[in-house]
Amino acid sequence: MFHQANIFTKIVVLIIGMLILLMAMFAFYNQSTVRVLYGEIESANLNKLMFLKSQLEERFSSISTNAIVLSNDPVIRELEYADYTGNWNDRQKLLRLILDHIAVQAGVTGWSADITVYSRPTKEVISTSPTTWGGG
Repeated sequence: MFHQANIFTKIVVLIIGMLILLMAMFAFYNQSTVRVLYGEIESANLNKLMFLKSQLEERFSSISTNAIVLSNDPVIRELEYADYTGNWNDRQKLLRLILDHIAVQAGVTGWSADITVYSRPTKEVISTSPTTWGGG
């Protein structure tokens, strides 16, 4: 009987040992998998951020280029030098033409943008925003 209990004990010890080994292997595998997943998620997030950064840089470059284009636009330049004591209809046509030009530039950026032009000599504000003081 002692010999049978000894075999039973050996089998129980062997099963418990195999379970401990299996649990240790599972813990190692789980830890490795978690490390790999964290690395992949971090890499994917970094790639998304780099893509967003490049898109933002492209948009800002486009907006700054649009500002340069607008500042050199002959129609907008005419606002500075136009005789505002002249014909009221000609003045309104010029203001409408300027508003059209800045509306086109606002649409080119791809963002919802409001552009405002201020003329120092005439103290006029022309804007694509309906809430801007003096807006068109």
